[in-house]
Amino acid sequence: MPHAEALARFYGPQADRYDDFRERLLKGREELIQALPVGAGARIVELGGGTGRTLEFFGPRLQHFAAVELVDLCQPLLDV
Repeated sequence: MPHAEALARFYGPQADRYDDFRERLLKGREELIQALPVGAGARIVELGGGTGRTLEFFGPRLQHFAAVELVDLCQPLLDV
């Protein structure tokens, strides 16, 4: 079974609850992202980005980046 298919089978049924679980698991993630010295014109690539929740922690800075790309093999998480 291809890796992407295995991920979809595992995460698909829980995709709508994925971010809630990760919030409890990854304490301090929001504070870490907000503290990153990333300014206007930056190019951001998030590998294994899942639902894109981590990108939300950039807040208003996100709209000033030159490019933002999120890469993930799991389509159910990307769909969220």
